[in-house]
Amino acid sequence: MTRHPKAQARLLQALLPLFFFKLEGEDEDQQQQRQEEPLLSTSVVILYALVKNLDADVESEALEALLFDCLLPLALSATLPEPLARSTLACCAAIVNKLPSSSARLKSWIEPKAASPGVGYQDLAAKALDEKGMGEHRVLSVRVFAALTKALSLRGHRVVSQHGSKWLCEMLFFRGDPSVCAEACRGFLHVMGGSDQDGWSDGNGVRASKFHRQKWFVINYPRLKAKIAATSAKDPAQGWALMALAHVLTFAPGSVIGSKVNDLVPLLVK
Repeated sequence: MTRHPKAQARLLQALLPLFFFKLEGEDEDQQQQRQEEPLLSTSVVILYALVKNLDADVESEALEALLFDCLLPLALSATLPEPLARSTLACCAAIVNKLPSSSARLKSWIEPKAASPGVGYQDLAAKALDEKGMGEHRVLSVRVFAALTKALSLRGHRVVSQHGSKWLCEMLFFRGDPSVCAEACRGFLHVMGGSDQDGWSDGNGVRASKFHRQKWFVINYPRLKAKIAATSAKDPAQGWALMALAHVLTFAPGSVIGSKVNDLVPLLVK
């Protein structure tokens, strides 16, 4: 894949018309049929290959529109077939990671209680924790939330320490649907896991803070520890929390784990 900025921009502009179209009077069956068309699946795969190789801090209003007006709503569609859903979400995460901090649309999407239209970052958490929501939509919201939390965490965004990790932890203890707890647990693994899980690496422009895993451990260890201590061994939520803690410990730097050994022993024998 070419790394020349102008060539990247031309290829991106050529792909955009495949996503920016509006069909009036389309019912759910027609929408699902269109989303399963090979052209859309192929376009998303090509788009992801391009987006993940974009340079960080690329300034593009078209890229912002692609993320917030097309890809993010598409990623939240429960009718997408699995391969297309994965590629679409990976595109969303890569763009969130690489947009410049000066992006007005990114800021309005991230900040809590943002007045911008569409589904904001906080809205994803609210959808996941909504007891009145449909199960598949809640689980999908958790999956999207975790992927975009990782994209923000890698770039060291403060919203992750202030809100993102707290919400993901609350999802572990969601009483209305065990599948939400399971997906949240996988979310901890996804956030802490290597960037290669997303097809990202330092060589293709990912914005990655050196202290990503260390910070995630420092933030979440006391939170998970307190939650585990407050629940009984018979409570399924404790099991999810212990599993999430195991994911955090697996990828946390040894230097930060060493200082918590005495605290960890009682938790590990649960």
